[in-house]
Amino acid sequence: MRIVDRYRELAGQIARFGFMKGLVYLFDAVLNRLIFFHCLHLFFLDRTQVKRPPVIDSELLSFRLTTVDDLPGILDQAKHQIDELNRGYILSGTQKNDLLFLTYVGTELAGLTCVHLRGRPKLPFGLRLRLPDSVIYNYGAFTFPKFRGRNHQGLRHYELLHQPQCEDSTGLIGNVLYTNFRSLRGVKKSGYRLLGKIRYFRIRGRYFVWLSRGLKRFGVGKYSSAEE
Repeated sequence: MRIVDRYRELAGQIARFGFMKGLVYLFDAVLNRLIFFHCLHLFFLDRTQVKRPPVIDSELLSFRLTTVDDLPGILDQAKHQIDELNRGYILSGTQKNDLLFLTYVGTELAGLTCVHLRGRPKLPFGLRLRLPDSVIYNYGAFTFPKFRGRNHQGLRHYELLHQPQCEDSTGLIGNVLYTNFRSLRGVKKSGYRLLGKIRYFRIRGRYFVWLSRGLKRFGVGKYSSAEE
């Protein structure tokens, strides 16, 4: 990204989220010029706290559960609404046998959520975790701009947890990048509670990972291929 574009993006972050958030964004941009670094916030949504929210266009809504094999084609069709950064971020977490939950208003795709049920999710850019078997890993959630502000994400949570494949789960777990300030604000409004943070960087293909105490208490750990 050119310096002028980076400056404009930084100015936009400060205008929307304040000076301190702008400094966090700048720190991340500078650090990632030197090494690959990520900090993810992990959140949990207890299914007992999930209620069906009121939705403006609920009478027109429908849902479809498929597999992530369909995801690249769907993202290609919606490329005018999803930029390359978000597209790459969503695709980087997919694994074979993951599910894709789609929301439609009439015949128009309104949003999507990717779902991992096997307790070994792949975080953005390759790192994998070990989760309690009772939770569903919910990732790559995206509501198209036209349909934002209508409680679609909350409705997807409710409908997803009532799918046959998910009925025995205790709730949803997901991650948000620490510089994604809009989503950090949104997940709290949706009822998620912060479990903890994962910090990791990569040097020459090797990951160095730190999990906060809250994640370890919840049962989140680093995945080892020896567990397969």
